[in-house]
Amino acid sequence: MDNDIQLVVFDLFGTLLQTGSGHNPYRKVLEWARLNGRAARPNDARIIMTSDMNPEELFDAMDITPTAEIMSLFKKALEADIKSIRLFDDAMSTLHRLTDQGVQIAICSNLAKPYGAALELIGGVDFLRCLSFEIGAIKPDPAVYNFVTNSSSIGKENILFIGDSLVADYDGSKQFGFRARHLVRGVSSTPTAPNEYLISSLSEILKV
Repeated sequence: MDNDIQLVVFDLFGTLLQTGSGHNPYRKVLEWARLNGRAARPNDARIIMTSDMNPEELFDAMDITPTAEIMSLFKKALEADIKSIRLFDDAMSTLHRLTDQGVQIAICSNLAKPYGAALELIGGVDFLRCLSFEIGAIKPDPAVYNFVTNSSSIGKENILFIGDSLVADYDGSKQFGFRARHLVRGVSSTPTAPNEYLISSLSEILKV
């Protein structure tokens, strides 16, 4: 690891964690609301991911009034989603190796509040939290990356951002002034198509 890098920021889902159920409970409630007369709004997804309210309060604030049956289905799907979350095999070993080298860790994710429970899977490692529902902003809003620098007191040039989203994780953080790598699992550069910013596993971070 380059001695200039003092903080590595990780995206959460698709980078450190994977989910297997794919129930999309919030999307299903929005679809139900649309079918029952509430038109979809451009900022619906942003509101869901930047709200620190519980789901019942959130839906009420969004002018959505699910029936008891719909809420029951929502909660079951949400529970199944959260239970399906697993760490990628290279996640904890990479985090531990970085901390052993004295590199600080941050986790920066766009997610609805209930999914914050997934952070419990990342045990034994201290990290800075930069979660959209807690800070009220989503990547690639510069406010997110600014939160990281202000909370860590580390300069942009000494921060490395890792994530699987080209726009939110790589482009957004790079434009802000961070170093960055785009994680595409199972795909790497080739001699005929080199890409120094592409990594295929988290362990490659240690070579930066």
